[in-house]
Amino acid sequence: MALWDSPMYAWLLLVSAWARRAALLCAALPPLSLVILERLVFQSGHVAAFFEYRAMGWATAAFAHAPRGSLLIDPLNPVAPEKFVRDAGLWLGLASAAVMLAAAVRIRRSGGPT
Repeated sequence: MALWDSPMYAWLLLVSAWARRAALLCAALPPLSLVILERLVFQSGHVAAFFEYRAMGWATAAFAHAPRGSLLIDPLNPVAPEKFVRDAGLWLGLASAAVMLAAAVRIRRSGGPT
């Protein structure tokens, strides 16, 4: 689960390196404004669905027969690590986390945002 959530952790580290004050507000405002803007302009929920997938998608990726869109995890449902490792969302998330971590390190070493 920590591997799946690594983009969120990296985003928080990047924002904390960039923001001088109110890092939590600076971290939450862009995704929230994207969701609201999409809802107002396009009347759809694709951005919200993407953020929900990044937050809770590990449940459907890690178990053998987890129904899509459901967080109900049956104790008898076997864990399927090969399914989790093959999921493209995991690898794309790890790649984006690496980019954000590199940017956070670069900002911290330079002494802050320019």
